[in-house]
Amino acid sequence: MAFDENFTQMVSGYDNLDVGTDTTVIVSGLESFPYYYRVKSYNVVYTSDNSNIITVLEVSAFECSARNINLNFQIFPNPTRGTISLNYSLLSAVRVSICIYDLKGNKISTLVDEELDKGEHSFQEDFSILPEGLYLVRMLAGHQSVMKKLIIMK
Repeated sequence: MAFDENFTQMVSGYDNLDVGTDTTVIVSGLESFPYYYRVKSYNVVYTSDNSNIITVLEVSAFECSARNINLNFQIFPNPTRGTISLNYSLLSAVRVSICIYDLKGNKISTLVDEELDKGEHSFQEDFSILPEGLYLVRMLAGHQSVMKKLIIMK
């Protein structure tokens, strides 16, 4: 299971998970944003190739993780007609990834993908070329993540 369709950012504890003969696996501790997984079958004689990539678009969450509050991730104005400002604070130096997804789970754009220092960060991005609609902005900082809705109006 991964955070991205290229399987470069694996979900901790769920990479190469061997479920034995089980046909159902309950995955817990996930937040509500797109995940990607693929399966491989095997027996003593043969191991298959990976399956097609399967996208999980919605996760039932009983509570939001309090650990994400430390990111203090803000988007404004929201709704927007064009340029938005993204502000966030980091408690330590960490690799940060901020991506925009449509509601089908397709990644529209990667806004940030780099190691950043502790402290306050902000930048602006122009989304006037995107069609009107609802989008998801996902920030991953180390093992912490937060998802925000972004509404684009024309």
